[in-house]
Amino acid sequence: MYRILILLAFSSIALGYNTTTVSEYAKWMVDNKTSAVLATYSVDDIGYPFATVEDYVANEKGLPYFMLSTMSHSTRDLLKNTHAAISIFANNCSQSNYENDTYDALACWRLTLTGPMRIYKYQIYTNSTDVMVKYFLKRHPAAKSWIKYSPHTFMMWTLDKIYNIFYAGGYGNIHYVGDLNISDYMSASPKKPLWV
Repeated sequence: MYRILILLAFSSIALGYNTTTVSEYAKWMVDNKTSAVLATYSVDDIGYPFATVEDYVANEKGLPYFMLSTMSHSTRDLLKNTHAAISIFANNCSQSNYENDTYDALACWRLTLTGPMRIYKYQIYTNSTDVMVKYFLKRHPAAKSWIKYSPHTFMMWTLDKIYNIFYAGGYGNIHYVGDLNISDYMSASPKKPLWV
């Protein structure tokens, strides 16, 4: 009920925006970021979520791929319950604001993808020929050292499907705020926003 009221409140804000263009912006943002907040259902603190920052890369459909060790909290959670939420957001919207410590996170774009996760690769090797593994290691070179020197195995996880996409381009009276059409998002071509 609470979610319905929130969406109704945002509906007047979201009207008048071309959501296809917004999906293109969202796709560009997900493709150009390298880390996200991954929230899972905690196996240690039952009934509570656990959220942490993780590195990722995205495929052409805008699905994030994470490299997680078998000892990580996120991995242990996902092996028990695959439901997750992934929040991706801008570090800052203005260099001037950032330097003067007046950064306003709510004025910047952000989105949350929710859905079940699945194991893409049970074990990752530095010499892997898999496209997504190679892309991850290219975007995150330090990950090669994790694999080489860690006593733990590293797995690659991704969203099995997207259940919902909530997008906020900034403050509601200026930017689109609301859910995105999943098909539009997955088929969209990345488009750099005018304000970036």
